[in-house]
Amino acid sequence: MSSVADRYEASKYGHSGYILTFRILWERRRADPVREKTARIVQEWTDACDAEISIAVLGGAWKPSILSLLREHEVLRFGELSRLLDEPTARVLTRQLRELEDDGLVIRTVYRQVPPKVEYRLSELGRGSLPLVDALTSWGGSYAEHQRSLLPEASAPVAR
Repeated sequence: MSSVADRYEASKYGHSGYILTFRILWERRRADPVREKTARIVQEWTDACDAEISIAVLGGAWKPSILSLLREHEVLRFGELSRLLDEPTARVLTRQLRELEDDGLVIRTVYRQVPPKVEYRLSELGRGSLPLVDALTSWGGSYAEHQRSLLPEASAPVAR
């Protein structure tokens, strides 16, 4: 049931039921401590699968880069993240941010203003994941260097 205040807020922004629907869905989504996939993995997998749990939470097209950028800049808005990441699609970036938020690594702050303002920052749990991100970055660089050394000179990648 919507209250008079909810209906007023929705009509104030001219979106009829959108704001109210968003609020209800948001509150329902935030009631869960982690996203459904992560909760299922943590419950069903044994302690021998801890590395796979880490990959399930941190694995993604942009997640390590998002975490690294939030460490560097502390607070970023969606557009800033998009530009710093070399323009991933809005859908992909939104999904990655939502998963990081749902897993508790990123804090999303929404300011009630027009146009809407949303900021992202690392949570304590997110800061705790940074040594793993750093280790993955280091290993990835070593692995890439090793693979490049196996390539013939003519097919070596061009530096960006």
